Parts: sequence; C-alpha cells; structure tokens
Amino acid sequence: MAFFCKFILLLALLPIASCIPPFTCTISITNENHASNIKGALADLVASSAETGFAKSHINGDEEVYALTQCRGDISGQACKSCVTSAAKMLGQYCANYADAFIWYDRCFIHYAKQNFFGSWKVDANSMFKASVEDAPNPSTFSGVVSRQAQKVSNMAEHSAKLFAKISQPVKEIKGLNINIMAQCTKDLTAHECAECLDWLREAMPTNCQGKKWCQLLHTSCIIRYDTKVTSPK
Repeated sequence: MAFFCKFILLLALLPIASCIPPFTCTISITNENHASNIKGALADLVASSAETGFAKSHINGDEEVYALTQCRGDISGQACKSCVTSAAKMLGQYCANYADAFIWYDRCFIHYAKQNFFGSWKVDANSMFKASVEDAPNPSTFSGVVSRQAQKVSNMAEHSAKLFAKISQPVKEIKGLNINIMAQCTKDLTAHECAECLDWLREAMPTNCQGKKWCQLLHTSCIIRYDTKVTSPK
C-alpha cells in the first residue's frame, strides 16, 4: 500500500499533463559512491539492452549495485534501448538517492538493488495490480475466458526461449470482442521459477481483474497483461 500511495502522491506533484509509469524507490542513501555506482549500473543496462532485450549489471565495491532490465519479447532492439534509456532517466530523476528501485514501462522494466536478486523471485517482492474501472461485456463469462487464456499464455511463456508469449484472438463466447494477453518473466529465471511467478500472478487475478476490460499484474520478476478491443459487427 505504501508503494501505491507514493505513486499517487507523486502524480499529484507533477503537472496534470504528465504521464509517468508506476515505480517505487526505497532505502535512502547518503554515500556519493553508492549513487555513482547506481548511475554506472543504469548506464550498463542502456548500453547492453538492445542486443537481446535483456541485460544485467553488477558494480563491485563497498557499495555494490545489482541491476537488471527486461524488454518485451516482441519489440526490436532499437525500441528496447529507447525504452530502457527512458526508464533509466526516470529512475535517475526520481530515485537517485535510493538504494532499491523498480520501474515498469509498457515495453520494458528496470530493477536495481543493493542485494543480489539475480536468478530468484519472491512472493513478497514489490508488485502492482492495475485494472480498468469499466467492466467488459458479460463480465462473468469474460472472467472465465481471461482465466483460461492466462493459463495458456503462461504455459507458452515458460516454455519459450525468451520466457515471453502473447495471444491475440476473438473471444468466441462474446461476439464482437477481441482479447490481447501477454505473459513474461525476466530471463534470469529458470523455466520452473518463471512458472511459479506466473502462477502467483494468476492467483491474484480474480481479486484484482474480475470482469475488467483490461488489467496489468506487475511483479519484479514476471508480468501478465491483457486488454480488449470491441470490433464492428459484420
């Protein structure tokens, strides 16, 4: 809850026209070397992200920094680097004096921390659930469709080399409605760890996404997103 309140407060302090992605910063720092190491780690991510859409950085020293970025599995290297550049700039602007930070863009994600988090995921890690205020047509039926599609796309993602999958198709049970759904894990996870992380997100869907037109389940190691589109009747 503290993270969500921080996000809302920050929005209130920015111009109304601004649109910023969800992020959080924790654990204040006063050491200039630590701040410098964070800048160096973020620069590493920007420089390395375009090649595979995934990058890690570890800055050694008294003030260690571990940083990771992951881009969507369906975007180009140039688009990935552009997104990571924007995300790193945002963290540098708002989280420069914090040792632990996360930011979720639609096309990329960055996490840095003082402790090594590579190759593991935690249920209690920072996460955020966002959903539309509007219900989809026939919410009860639609929720069942989302549940089945989330299971399907999660299975596809955990068996993908990129740990990424997406599905775009008409909702057979509701005429004139299409669903787009994606699932992804950070590539430092194994397929088994990816499956566990996505399972945890799916368990949160009934409470946070029930019948909604779109929903985003954001975790520091995995993501499930879906949205809908109404098509013109033929």
